[in-house]
Amino acid sequence: MAEGKRYYWLRLRDDFFNSVRIKKLRRMAGGDTYLIIYLKMQLKAMKTDGILTWHGYEQDFVDELALDLDESPDDVRVTLAYLCSCGLAETEDKINFFLPYAVENVGSETSAAERMRKMRERNNVTPMLRERYGEKEIEIDTRDIAIEREKNNDLFLPDMALVRQAFEESKEAVERCKSACNG
Repeated sequence: MAEGKRYYWLRLRDDFFNSVRIKKLRRMAGGDTYLIIYLKMQLKAMKTDGILTWHGYEQDFVDELALDLDESPDDVRVTLAYLCSCGLAETEDKINFFLPYAVENVGSETSAAERMRKMRERNNVTPMLRERYGEKEIEIDTRDIAIEREKNNDLFLPDMALVRQAFEESKEAVERCKSACNG
């Protein structure tokens, strides 16, 4: 079976820009650039379990990463130094850098899973109704409908008066449910 595409995304917590480490990074001279570099690093690392590795294409890790991210080596050097100082990046050998939040905040799915999710969203109205009206249990009283058996035939025929009565009661129950949901 052919391999389909796999889509990845980086989730940012709702307090991402309010965290002390990110605020401090942004307040540095050139901080917005450093923040963009950090986000690019996370995007790069999410396909490799949070690890950025030096492959030897440039003289050192920083120059290679700068080339890969299309950023200046000096900006990448400052960003990496800051990230290591505050725990947003870790390294033991200056060859492999681990970005822990890139691992925690990554999501992925295959193209087939994406198609199936979209199809379910289109076909399933229940979550929308649940969101609009909330979940409420409705108890409808169902009564036994007397059924008479024809003497010469094996067909069962319901007593029409009881059927009408049950129908009216179920309509009333539906109306009560609608008014409870809208009220």
